[in-house]
Amino acid sequence: GKYYKPVMGNLKPYIMPFHKAARDTFWDKIQQHTGGELVNWRVMQYDVGDSIVAHTDIYDAGKKPANLSITIQLTDPSTYEGGMQYTFDEPNDLQLGDVGIIDYNVPHHVTEVTKGSRLVTNIRIFNKDLPLNEPSRRLIK
Repeated sequence: GKYYKPVMGNLKPYIMPFHKAARDTFWDKIQQHTGGELVNWRVMQYDVGDSIVAHTDIYDAGKKPANLSITIQLTDPSTYEGGMQYTFDEPNDLQLGDVGIIDYNVPHHVTEVTKGSRLVTNIRIFNKDLPLNEPSRRLIK
């Protein structure tokens, strides 16, 4: 496939406890850096052949608004090949536990995974005070 898969099947019982622990552990720190309201928190799995084409995130008129996208790297990059996340056509060298934050209008993509599996958690935030005229990205280590 050409897109990530939501975490399903055999991995779900193992990932979901971590998912809750990550929310409990990271949320205060994330909120310090974003000042926003949690909209959505999901785990994404990229297997061999999976990627995401270049795009910018958009507001979905039928859903709660969001304007920040946060990625937390859940797997050690040495356990898979490919699957590099890019913003502004520059690679983001996310290591296990790194947190990347981008505004919705920042172009980004993930290259095809060629070996192994990549897991990340993706968090959508709405910050009513965020200026959207200056795209930016941040990395929290």
